[in-house]
Amino acid sequence: VNTAELILIHLNTITPHSWGFLFVGWWVDLVMEKIQIIYPIFPLVFLTFFSLFYYNRVFSREHNNNNIKSEWFRLYKGELPDSAIKVREHYKNLFELPIFFFLLCVILYLLDRVESIDVILAWIFVLFKLLHSFIRLTTNNTRKRAYSFTICYFALFFGWILLVFKLVIY
Repeated sequence: VNTAELILIHLNTITPHSWGFLFVGWWVDLVMEKIQIIYPIFPLVFLTFFSLFYYNRVFSREHNNNNIKSEWFRLYKGELPDSAIKVREHYKNLFELPIFFFLLCVILYLLDRVESIDVILAWIFVLFKLLHSFIRLTTNNTRKRAYSFTICYFALFFGWILLVFKLVIY
């Protein structure tokens, strides 16, 4: 029995709740408990708390060094040093794309539609979001940052496409 025959045999036994995914020519059907989709949320939550702590540390340091004037904190207008801009933009970014990630994970969990591909895409999103954050807060290499953001974006996009597909098909 060759690989193609195994895939065809497996395709004939698929029910709507045993999707699996095609990976390098082999059909892999991983059994996932629905709680598995919640676990990728935790690293992003902790990243957000860490980023807030780091944000406060950078702003306090810059304020103590007189690089940020007290008036800035009242109206959020005025000049900021590059280090403060970098950490502020990073923190704001954590409330953009990740919000859609959190929503997707919760919807999949509540609808009991968690499959192996969903969990894999969720962990891909998390790993590359962590990499994106690391790059942004260290070297801030825009090319590497763009690559990691693009992978995050497509992992999340495909997750949403799969959810819509699941809701429409069955």
